Amino acid sequence: MPDITFESNLNALLVTTNPSLVVDTRKPARRHKRKRIAKKWLKRYGYKKEPDPNIYISADRRIVTMHPKIYQKLREEIGDEDKLLSGIKNVVREGGKTEWTFSN
Repeated sequence: MPDITFESNLNALLVTTNPSLVVDTRKPARRHKRKRIAKKWLKRYGYKKEPDPNIYISADRRIVTMHPKIYQKLREEIGDEDKLLSGIKNVVREGGKTEWTFSN
């Protein structure tokens, strides 16, 4: 998804998606029923990585960053991309927290 910029008067808001925003879970990436093999696979493949559920807002409230899958989930829940972007814009302009979490 390309970055989206709102421009109205002199206020501009940039909504970006960053696929490198991931969180390590404590679940193995691959599972084997034998303990010895599972231990080797854990060493080789590590843990699963999932999208970071947080939405980050810069200190000057001009940049909003989130994982692309989180943006997709928000868009699916709201249904209309224009409503989603105007909602993000309203939340950012109102102030408050600079980090919030999206959960199902």
